[in-house]
Amino acid sequence: MTPDEQRQLLVRAGVGDLTREEAARLLDACRADPELLAELSRLTVVERLLAHGHLYTDDNAFVREVRARLTDFPVEFSVRPKRRERWLGQSAWAWALAAAAALVLSFVGWWALRHGIPDARIVRMESAAWGEEQVPLHAGGEIGVGRLRLAAGLVEIKFARGATVIVEGPADFEVLGPQHAFLHRGRVVTRIAQGTKGFVLESPRGRLVDQGTEFGVSVGPSGDTEVHVLEGKVEAAPSSQRETLALTVHQAARFMPQRVEQFAADAGGFVTDLPPQAFGEVGFLHWPFDEGRGGSSMNRGRKLGSPKARAILRTYPEGVSGPQWISGQFGPGLSFDGRDDYVEAEFSGIPGGEPRTVAFWVKVPRDSGINEGYGIINWGTNKPGHAWQISVNPTEKEGPLGRLRLGVNERFVIGTTDLRDDRWHHCAVVMYGGHRPDAGTHILLYLDGELEPAARKALGEIRTDISGDEAHNMWLGRNLAYRGIGRQSGALGRFFRGAIDEVFVCNAALDQTQIRSLMKFNRIPPPQTMAQAMAR
Repeated sequence: MTPDEQRQLLVRAGVGDLTREEAARLLDACRADPELLAELSRLTVVERLLAHGHLYTDDNAFVREVRARLTDFPVEFSVRPKRRERWLGQSAWAWALAAAAALVLSFVGWWALRHGIPDARIVRMESAAWGEEQVPLHAGGEIGVGRLRLAAGLVEIKFARGATVIVEGPADFEVLGPQHAFLHRGRVVTRIAQGTKGFVLESPRGRLVDQGTEFGVSVGPSGDTEVHVLEGKVEAAPSSQRETLALTVHQAARFMPQRVEQFAADAGGFVTDLPPQAFGEVGFLHWPFDEGRGGSSMNRGRKLGSPKARAILRTYPEGVSGPQWISGQFGPGLSFDGRDDYVEAEFSGIPGGEPRTVAFWVKVPRDSGINEGYGIINWGTNKPGHAWQISVNPTEKEGPLGRLRLGVNERFVIGTTDLRDDRWHHCAVVMYGGHRPDAGTHILLYLDGELEPAARKALGEIRTDISGDEAHNMWLGRNLAYRGIGRQSGALGRFFRGAIDEVFVCNAALDQTQIRSLMKFNRIPPPQTMAQAMAR
């Protein structure tokens, strides 16, 4: 490539008119010529500073941006008539090539934006409900500059320059550009692709510049802002102070009008992944309790556990009356007295951290006491992280009483709706995989077909143990901690008082459409195709 051709490519890169083929040629040239790389670096810094000067009318904000960018200004290279290895070490040369690739790819991004590529795009949605003033959006839809008012649910947004943002409703989120956004209210998690940085997230109390990381941000009604760094590093510029603040993994800060507080990050306070989309048939067990009499109910599911798995009505100790047959939500159901009734299913449970959904109808008495809420459905071993237990929360110190709860031994998620109203409610608890699977970030609760906001969460990975010495088959109505006389008694209740009907256990993380089908029609809908999922 001649010097004139190099200059022409630099000029075209500066104005954002590079074609993809020209960008590839420029990258190859930078690999061979460190002087060209340095010139491209200087040009890029100038262009970015000018862009920030145009975006911010506030002089202080612009000065902060200039200072931040100049600290990352690439080193100058001078060519000497010797072998490259003598004047540029191997690691520095690798860095230079990586920088050249990033710079040229950024020009490709400019080229794409000038040719109609949107600032951002909605990748996924789960249980999304939009505000009254918001035009409903859909998965796959393009987003330009503007505000998104999410009343409830989760939305995953992919920005044109690599950032992924998960918005948790209710939230007021504004897209300002291909790597620039403003959170007016609500909660988000931002993740940057490896090897990139520079995404800017603003709030009423300051701005955050991502340095190749993952972080959660929460903005309250007053505008006070919390940032929790889950991985990597974030540069924070609180509006209440002139100095920038560097936050690294496990660190958090709260920005208020007159001061900044620092504390330990709470990774369990944010949803870091959406449930994976499952295609194909779901395996499940289903005990409908439609027999209306006798001592057991047969499994009506398929492709999970034994086709003939029974749910056996029991008492502890044996020899007294067990659960009573009553009128349920779909045909007969079962009533538990809270003293000695329970059901043991011929199914050991879903192990480890494998995805699952447990759905059922429950009716909790208005006068339900704190000793009558544990043990709606459970299996596993009574050790931290090794159990799976769904309850009506009986522990006030961990969250509001009477709410739907998943957890045992310091790992829990608790909902916000009081179930103690003597009415039937459809409940579903969904666990899904991801890069950080735990009780605080990878459990979703659904109540009557709607995503249930979490009142309290506690971080902790779940790896259900179904083969240990203390493991038992799936129980309904009995506290997992209660092993009988002479063993751990379960101080907060041994048995559940209330009614249960139509229990489903699935080997996949069901979405809202599937859960609503269980609630309305008592069946899992046919497998969806990828095209159908994208059309939702």
